[in-house]
Amino acid sequence: MISILNAVSFTGKIPIGKCIIKDKATRSDVLAVCYEYDCKDKDDIKKFKKGQIGAPVPFHGQIEYVIEDKIENPDEYKTHHIYTIETEDGSIAANVHIEETESETGGGVK
Repeated sequence: MISILNAVSFTGKIPIGKCIIKDKATRSDVLAVCYEYDCKDKDDIKKFKKGQIGAPVPFHGQIEYVIEDKIENPDEYKTHHIYTIETEDGSIAANVHIEETESETGGGVK
């Protein structure tokens, strides 16, 4: 049996991969990381709020509600996923809420 003594913890955000995005103001390339929020505690909402830039507040609020619902009802919201693209300073350049759905072809995304 293998024992892991120092388990890796991403503290709410699971890194998926690095990417380069374009800063429209400076027209320069910016290194960013794509994350999935695990939605296991209320700190995820705080991190999400803290990183927001640019988009209208009602759009942020809707995703915050989904994070809260997923925290409170993990089984009911297990098909919901929150992804962000964040710059090195922690600013969220893009975010999305995806819900997995079933279809006649065996799967899909809403």
